[in-house]
Amino acid sequence: MAKKCWICGKENAMRSYETDIWLSDDELTDLISTRNKLVRDAIYDKHKDISRRMFCDACFAKIKAEHNNDKKEYLHYKKKLMLERAVRSLEKQALDIYRYKDIIEDLWEYIQEQPEKFDSSYEMIAAIILIENEIKSKMQYKVGKYRVDFLIPEYKIVLEIDGGLHENTLYKDNNRDLELRKILGAEWETVRISTKYLDQNAKVLPDAMFAVKEEKQKLRAKNNGFLPDWYSKREFSKRKKKPKIGDELLLE
Repeated sequence: MAKKCWICGKENAMRSYETDIWLSDDELTDLISTRNKLVRDAIYDKHKDISRRMFCDACFAKIKAEHNNDKKEYLHYKKKLMLERAVRSLEKQALDIYRYKDIIEDLWEYIQEQPEKFDSSYEMIAAIILIENEIKSKMQYKVGKYRVDFLIPEYKIVLEIDGGLHENTLYKDNNRDLELRKILGAEWETVRISTKYLDQNAKVLPDAMFAVKEEKQKLRAKNNGFLPDWYSKREFSKRKKKPKIGDELLLE
């Protein structure tokens, strides 16, 4: 049974969010362009669901455009609030905030152009500190099947900013780090920095980052390319079993 358009009430409304997602390209073309009622009814019957709102073509195009605009505005304000949280965190650390003013303003312009580059205020803090120290990085950069927070080619470092949830994904993160080294090369290291340290003393990020990499490389040189278990249990061999909940896991 055909349904009326949710907005204008026009009969035989054929479009919905569900069908717009799941129709094949050929079906969608036929649904929009065909004059054959039997073809339209057959396509509609395949996907109809009385729980879905239905729209005519004109109304669907309108609400889809409005939805895309709303989504864009939401993303704008979400990223703006993220940056504000990042700046307030830096203010609490007794830094000379005016020293970072130009960087923060330039970063906001960049965020507006590429909002997908930042997932959290902590990544923004890290970006501000890296820029202030003239450390070039590629943000949200794809390496193989993975996407890393910061790729720093000059120093061969993958910098990951980890929140509290990563304490429950150590084994997964470890395997990810191993795969990244296989792709990028043995001179590369993944350095994971907890968000709590960026909240406490963000300005030492570069020194901490370099120190962690140097220590890991020295330990690898002494242990045939591996990190010893006493240093970090993040670097599990694939031959080892996945740790059970409750096992003691030492963080870097």
